[in-house]
Formats: sequence, structure tokens, C-alpha cells
Amino acid sequence: MHDNRCLNKAQKIQHLKSKVRGEAERIKQHLHITAENYDTAWDLLTHSVPENCFAGFSHLKYLNLSHNSISYLSVAAFEGISQLESLYLSYNKLSSIANIAIKLRNLKSLDLSNNNLKYVGNYTFSNSTVRSINLSTNAISEIKTLTFSSVSDLQELDLSNNALTTLAFLNLGCGSDLKKLYFHKNMVDKVSNNTFAKVPSLEHLDLSYNVIQSIESGAFIHLKKLENLLLHNNRLFSIQIINLEGLSALLKFDLSYTEIGNFTKAAVSGLKTTIFNCSHAELSYIHFDTFAEVEHIDILDLSYNSLVTFEINPKGISSVESLYLNNNQITSISNVSFAGFIELQTLHLEFNNIVNIHPKAFSTLKSLKILNLSDNKDLQVTGDVFSNLRGLASLTMMNNKKSFDFQHTENASFEQDTTIHNNRDVDANNVSNRAQYFPPDCAATLSWWGGFRALMIPKAMPDSATHTGQACGGGARLRAAHCGGPTPGTTLISRADWDVDVRRQSAALQRGSSERLRGGFRRL
Repeated sequence: MHDNRCLNKAQKIQHLKSKVRGEAERIKQHLHITAENYDTAWDLLTHSVPENCFAGFSHLKYLNLSHNSISYLSVAAFEGISQLESLYLSYNKLSSIANIAIKLRNLKSLDLSNNNLKYVGNYTFSNSTVRSINLSTNAISEIKTLTFSSVSDLQELDLSNNALTTLAFLNLGCGSDLKKLYFHKNMVDKVSNNTFAKVPSLEHLDLSYNVIQSIESGAFIHLKKLENLLLHNNRLFSIQIINLEGLSALLKFDLSYTEIGNFTKAAVSGLKTTIFNCSHAELSYIHFDTFAEVEHIDILDLSYNSLVTFEINPKGISSVESLYLNNNQITSISNVSFAGFIELQTLHLEFNNIVNIHPKAFSTLKSLKILNLSDNKDLQVTGDVFSNLRGLASLTMMNNKKSFDFQHTENASFEQDTTIHNNRDVDANNVSNRAQYFPPDCAATLSWWGGFRALMIPKAMPDSATHTGQACGGGARLRAAHCGGPTPGTTLISRADWDVDVRRQSAALQRGSSERLRGGFRRL
């Protein structure tokens, strides 16, 4: 009949409705006999799951019907498989869903993602034992208030990538044991105080990629077990105060890729987390007391913003171990910028507009191990800036136009693998005179980009130490090597203004020759 060219579509649907019986008849009873409805009727008939089709599999526990173009599904399709625990119906063409869980009393996991669902009705999952429901990547714009009522065992709910504008359905019960809620890529614009009051067991809450513009101060105070709070990629224009007191389990709080602009006083009151990410948030101002009420932060990321200055109350940030301020517009570092960061181990200040650093700017950073000052083109640093940095293991200064003065490094101590990279005018004599401050196991490096302008910091060497190296790049780049002496070999790189025959030096190195160096620089 379907391929009969002598019948038009109106005749075909009339003939179809007169012949089908049982479940197929119920499927099509709501369709009027019109030519326009024939394709729909035929699709429903050929892409539905028949009644009792799994009745012979009474012990079935896993059923995957994904990628089958199923457009209709009735409760009767699952008669006789009450032991089923996992049902996968993703990547089909379902536009509505009945309460199939009512026949599957042992169902634990239900995947309905990547279908054509537009709404989910009341009691769709009521009185079921399902623990995980995936409704992501549909076109759902409405969830009825009683959709998840009496789903007492629900622990994971994925509603991401839909068109939902509210979280109100949570207020009428979504299972008090709900632990994970994925709600990213929807259209929610506000989070109210009581939104999560009925789901106190939440551990993971993803509200990213919505259009949230406001968050009431007590929106999250009920979530004492929350570990991950993801609010990135929203339209948050400002944050007055978010009360996070009591969220003692929080591991990650992400406000990145928002439009916050500035942090007011005590904006994140009570925050206790491992990672606080506020990068790419268009921040131009942070109030002195923004973090004053913070309990604990391990990693603070404020990178890729528009901060010009950075001076905050040391009261709430003493626990920070890693601070990312790179890619801002900071122009200077004062003596109080990092006064309260007594546990700081990693500090990123690259890609700013820093010109001056106060001599005492890093004086309290006794635990600092990694410092990056690269790509501050007008930065001029004197050695006393690094005094008291006894534990520094990595210092990076790349692509800076100004000189780096080693004349005042008497108190500096650089540990193993300390590297310093610069672009311009490092005074070789100063480096040579300060070599004693780089211990024998230190691989300290300075370099210039372009031509042969590159130099490695030498180390004082006993007569028994032998130097070897290898040629690389466009010039004679000699790298450190331990050659049997008590200390590694001193490393040198030629400069264009030295009276050095680079070609002869490179050729000698390629032949594997070695030269004995006795303290400081020596021409080959």
C-alpha cells in the first residue's frame, strides 16, 4: 500500500486506519484522515516498538535501543521485563514519553537523550526506582511540576542542552537524594533563594551556559554537601553578595566567562573551596574587602580580566597557594599587593603592563616556588626584588624589553631548575659576578630571541670540571652537561657583539670537542 502509486496520501491514510488493530490503532486514533497526516501515521507505524515484543526475556537487565529512529513508545512495549535495570533510548525521534518506568520496577538508569522531546508531563517518572535520568539534548521547554514527584531514589538528573527557563520543578520534590544536576545550556536567567531547598544532597551543580543575570544571596545556602558549583558562561553583570557559608565540601567554584565587571565588598562571603575560577569575567575592579569574609581558597584564578591594580585585604587569602593574575592590565606591583599570601607557591603575572615592582613586593612570599613575569614589555627589575625568595624554583622572564639587573641579588637563592628568560640587554658582567648565587645543581638560563643574542648563566667551576655542549638553532647554544666533575658544566651562549667565531664554535661542538673552563666566561 505504501508504495502503491495509484493511491494518493488521503486514500492511503484512510486505508491504513481501517486495517490496523490493537496498539497500532491506538497510536493513530488521534490523527485525522488528511493527506498531510499520512507521513506522520506511516512513521508512527513503522518506527514504534510493538507491544510485548520483549515478553520472552524475563531476565533481561540491559536493553539498548539507541539510534533506531523510534518515534513512538508505549508502556505496553516493556511488558514482561520487570527485571530490567538499564534502558537506553537515545538518538531516536521520540517527541513524547509515557511513564514507562511504571512497568520497570527495577529500572536504575534511563537514557532519553538526543530525541525530540518538547515537554515532560506530570508523573512521568512517579513511583519508580530509577537513579539516573538523562534527558539532555532535546527541545524541552517545559517540565511539569509533578514530573519527578515520588522519585525517591533519583541521584543523577541531566537536563542539559534544552530550552528550559526555570528550575521551579525542583521545589515540589525531585528526590531528596539527588546528588548531580546537569542543567547547562538552558535559558534560566535567575536563581532564587529557595530554588535548591528541596535538594539538599546535591554534590554537583552545573548551571553554566545559561543566561543567568542575577543570583539571590541565599540561593545556595541549603547545599551543605555541594562539591562543584559551575556558573561559568552566563550573563552575570555583577555580584553583590553570594552567601556561601556552610558549603564546607566545595572543591570548585567557577564564575569564569561572565560579565561581572567588579567585585563588591564581601561578594563571596563564607567561600571555602579548593579552586575559585573568575577568569575571563571582565573584571576591572576588586574591592579591598572582596575576600575578607572568605574562609579558604587554594587556587585563585583572576586571569584574563582588565585589572589595573591588585591590592586586597590579606584577611581572607592567606591560604592561597596558586594565584593567576596573568593577562590583565596591571601596571605596578606595590609592597602590599601580596602581603597576605603567606602560603603562595605559584604566581603568574605574565602578559600585563607592569612597569615597576616595589623592592619589597615579594618579601612575604617565603613559600614561593614559581614566578612568571614574562611579556611585560616595559618591566625593569632590580635584583633586590628577589631577595628573600629562598625557595624559588622557577623564575621566567620572557619577551621583556628592559634590562634585568643582577647587581643586587646578594640575598637571593635560586634552587634547582630555576630558569630566567629575557629578551634584551642582560649585563654579562653582572651575571658572571652573581654566578655564586646559583648553586651547582641549578639550571639557570637567560636568553634573547633573534640572531645569536642568547646567554646562559655560568656557574663557578673547579678546575676538574669539564664543559661540553651541542650546537642548536641559528647560533652556538651550549647546554649544561655533567661530565664527571663534582658539579655540572658551566653553560655559555655567544652574543653577537662578542669577538667569537660562531662558525668555528659550532663546528667544534658538532665534532663533540670539549673545552676546559676555569671560572666565568671564556672565548673559544
